[in-house]
Amino acid sequence: MQWILAHERADFDAFASMVVASKLYPGARLVLIGPPEPSLRRFLALHRGVFSVSYAHELKDQRPERIVLVDTRNPARLGPLRNLVSEPQISLHVYDHHPPTPEGVQGDLDVTEPMGAAVTVLLKRLRQKNLELTVEEATLCLLALHEETGSFTHAGTTAEDLAMGAWLMERGARLAMVNVFVGQTLNVPQRQLLSELMENAHLHNLEGTTVALASAEREEFVGDLALLTTRLLEMLGVEVVLTLVRMEDTIYVVGRANSETAQLGHLLGELGGGGHGAAASASIPVEPLSELEQRLLERLCEVLPGKPTARELMTSPVHMLELDHLTVAEAARGLRELGHTAAGLAREGKLVGWIARSDLDKAIAHNLGHAPVTTYMSTEIVSVEPEARLDEIQRLLVERDIGRVPVIERGELVGIVSRTDVLRWLHSAQAARTQESVTVTMPASLEGLLRHIGEVAQQEGHEVFLVGGAVRDLLLGRECEQDIDLVVEGPARELADKVAERLGPARVLPHERFRTASVVWPDGRRIDLATARTEIYTRPAALPVVQGSTLKQDLARRDFSVNAMAVRLSSTHFGQLVDYFGARRDLTDGRIRVLHNHSFLDDPTRILRAIRFEARLDFRLDPTTEHLLKQALLEGALEMVSAERLRDELLIILSERDPLPAIERLHKLRILPRLHPSLALSTRVERTMRRVQAVEHEFGRSDPPWLLALLALMSSLKPAETEALRRRFRLQVLPGLEESFRANRVLRSLSSRDLKDSELERLLAPLPREALLWLLAFNASEPLHTRIRHYMADLQHLPPVLRGRDLLEQGFQPGPLFKQILTRAREEQLDRGLPDPRRWVEQNFGSARNAGIMPDKVERA
Repeated sequence: MQWILAHERADFDAFASMVVASKLYPGARLVLIGPPEPSLRRFLALHRGVFSVSYAHELKDQRPERIVLVDTRNPARLGPLRNLVSEPQISLHVYDHHPPTPEGVQGDLDVTEPMGAAVTVLLKRLRQKNLELTVEEATLCLLALHEETGSFTHAGTTAEDLAMGAWLMERGARLAMVNVFVGQTLNVPQRQLLSELMENAHLHNLEGTTVALASAEREEFVGDLALLTTRLLEMLGVEVVLTLVRMEDTIYVVGRANSETAQLGHLLGELGGGGHGAAASASIPVEPLSELEQRLLERLCEVLPGKPTARELMTSPVHMLELDHLTVAEAARGLRELGHTAAGLAREGKLVGWIARSDLDKAIAHNLGHAPVTTYMSTEIVSVEPEARLDEIQRLLVERDIGRVPVIERGELVGIVSRTDVLRWLHSAQAARTQESVTVTMPASLEGLLRHIGEVAQQEGHEVFLVGGAVRDLLLGRECEQDIDLVVEGPARELADKVAERLGPARVLPHERFRTASVVWPDGRRIDLATARTEIYTRPAALPVVQGSTLKQDLARRDFSVNAMAVRLSSTHFGQLVDYFGARRDLTDGRIRVLHNHSFLDDPTRILRAIRFEARLDFRLDPTTEHLLKQALLEGALEMVSAERLRDELLIILSERDPLPAIERLHKLRILPRLHPSLALSTRVERTMRRVQAVEHEFGRSDPPWLLALLALMSSLKPAETEALRRRFRLQVLPGLEESFRANRVLRSLSSRDLKDSELERLLAPLPREALLWLLAFNASEPLHTRIRHYMADLQHLPPVLRGRDLLEQGFQPGPLFKQILTRAREEQLDRGLPDPRRWVEQNFGSARNAGIMPDKVERA
């Protein structure tokens, strides 16, 4: 038996999610925990018989085998069933759009995506399975979308919510029903309550965020407090509203905000409620409203991210043009060199005016390049102090119709905030994440170097960031194994030259095509710098066209969210995490997620990289990413990639400390035969790869590190298949060695019954170290293992007791006899021991004179 549950007082989003879940879990029972919200209750009354539901109190003596929980993961919101979801014998599947919280349960299957509505999360799965909805079901889902997203106007609304609304209408969803059930007018008790809340609202300014708290009391229950709170938010024109209403023996708290950064879900989750950043609710036992209001206000001060200040937004330092005798043409050239659209004009280092490129261009167009720039400069300087908040800066930009605001501290120009700086903050969906002041800790040696580079960049007027896998590994507490990659919002080559000059001795290796440069120090340290760039793929699987860009666009071109974070290195913000794409949550959830739906088609080698990161980090592909990967395979994406690029990605996988999990995943997804028809993970190959891992653990990695793993993967191939794979991938792997082993030439000799140590050395000494490791891994014979280990441990590095110089001292001249003596001496040492080499030589070969070697020739030798 399977039950589908949502939170108490189910709204349209909760119930629609339950209905869609019933399509994914045929035969599951929809179970409501108590009466739903009034608007949903009216809808169900009208559609009696269309949707079959049960109530929790009717099933109190029953226990399901599985619970499908939608639109919440907080047990406190499940009323009398709160303990049921934690019982280990009951399977739990969770589908939610709220961010995880410490008190939330974890499902055996857990699908959490930051959508505007939970029903979008479920509808995505429905579409992937090509399941359909009735007109009534589609209408219910459309109502849920409109209610939960404020008709697609709430801050948390995503493009997928909008697309899902269109898809529902294509399936016959009746838009007219939205005004009937979601956009309904207020009844008399609701209007009276809204008026009282409006009158009782207290406004507070918390670090630049305007918050309203309003409370009221009612002896009887008044429904749709969430709707009233949304109306109050609009009427007051504030950024956050909390309503607290005592009805009967319960206090209902509802929060609404115009931005996900408000973290209301976290705030009301502490009261046993839930929600997401911009919308949340809770219900608690009665207590004095004034005390609860004060408590919530204090917590809001702690959880609300402060609005950024000018110091946080500004570009610094600011390059100014010296005004004395400056002409229009010279000012235009100076702006071009700076790469700015405007610049401050200074006299003796003090800001006295401002000039815009557009004004200079107009003057030059009228042949006035010779004119003094003072003719066109603006002398009215509207400035702010470093601690000015975003709201004040916005007001100045709009009211004064200016493009930038200088930041003045104690009479000195310390920075500039432009429209671009403000827009970058406002339009970044994850802007608040950079305001959480999450500081990434680093090893002392790395931190010291990066601080120096950040200072150099800041002196040059550029922002520089640590990016990519190093950020991921630092957050995971892992050792950074790869090169250190930096992104510069400016020319990378110029910054590389400055870094090498100031932190040298070091040399710069430029790569002009990709706008990158590397700084290499004599001790082997290496830093790769890249100009922030975006990549345009002209066709699937093609190499990208590189263009200059911003940090956010640079990160957006990367393969997976966990590799798309950055750390600021400027001295004022050193170590601050920049996470535009929710990667920290993916790290916490152990999830590999692509950044856009065309990712695998743009670069199909990401398919192999996804599997590699899954195995290396012990993560899993998120469901959407896995679906996109499989679709890309069906569309033949890998077949469009050159054999060399596929080979390189495969060899990187085989270079992992334990490549077998990734190979197993490639096998299950049927990717191995797409690399080459002969490749497969048979039982024999798996056993050989495990032995390779054990051998390398005992004796160290092969060189290159992928070599033995590749030989293991090829171990079941026939000679013709091996040769075909070599030709396709252009591989040269110990030429002929596998074949000689397969023909048992070495193995037959090693398996002979009587084998002296000298004979063992004669067999194995010509073989490279990797061949010895391969012999150990490929053959399971214990006697053979014993002999190879004996050679590697006891014989291979045993120094000879008789060397050429010893024979020279005894008067022997280099030649055939010389070599014969050394060979015989080594055999004697290995087989019987050679305690007195000089005496042994005299006994077996006589003296040098007897051997026909004259002393004077010995001296000349």
